[in-house]
Amino acid sequence: MPKRRHPIFGAAIAISLASCGINVPNVELDGTLSILTPRQDLSLARFENEWIIIGSVRHALPTIQDDGIFLHLAIKSGPKPFAALRPINAQLLATPYLAWNWRIIEGTTSNSPLQILIGFLDDETQSKNWSLGSIWGPNIPKFSRSLTIEWAPSALQRGLLEVPIRGRKGPPVARYIARGGRENLNRWWREIVDLSTLHAKAWPNLNMQNTRLVFAGIVVNPGNGQIAAHIRGLHLTR
Repeated sequence: MPKRRHPIFGAAIAISLASCGINVPNVELDGTLSILTPRQDLSLARFENEWIIIGSVRHALPTIQDDGIFLHLAIKSGPKPFAALRPINAQLLATPYLAWNWRIIEGTTSNSPLQILIGFLDDETQSKNWSLGSIWGPNIPKFSRSLTIEWAPSALQRGLLEVPIRGRKGPPVARYIARGGRENLNRWWREIVDLSTLHAKAWPNLNMQNTRLVFAGIVVNPGNGQIAAHIRGLHLTR
């Protein structure tokens, strides 16, 4: 079982999403929604304008790198955790597939500091919608539950889904291991996961007919300050 890290920060991410001034992308006519597309003109100002930043990225700002074939984002693990999340608006059953490419760098930690975080929302007749605007600000979007997608120390953990514990305080959070193992470090991997299948396994009693995806992005836990991972092409498709 992967070592659980910084649960308080993870909960804070889930409850402190402020969407004021952020442009929310919608699904394109071809059924895709681009969440993360590395661009040469990346800057701190653009990053902060297009994404919800929780924590500080000034000492660990992701940077653009070019390997001669593709642009990708180099993720540093700084002294403190941070998250970069993008508000989105998509129906889970209409765009269930999340795809991305990542490369985890050897010599960081046994668990990669990089995680992908997805937020879900449906009506309150099924489950409680969480909004702590009185604490974090008035513009927090409601959400019902979230999913983290992670890299584990062992390749044998791939496909493991840890479901929420009944009675746990705070919004339900499920954890999914997309890949892992030292033998898979320093190599690019293409991932495609069916979020609707994971949602159905984690919360089997819920009807997903009206469930929406309301945010997606990355969480970076503290590390040694070096580049911990590369990622490119995070998007949803049908």
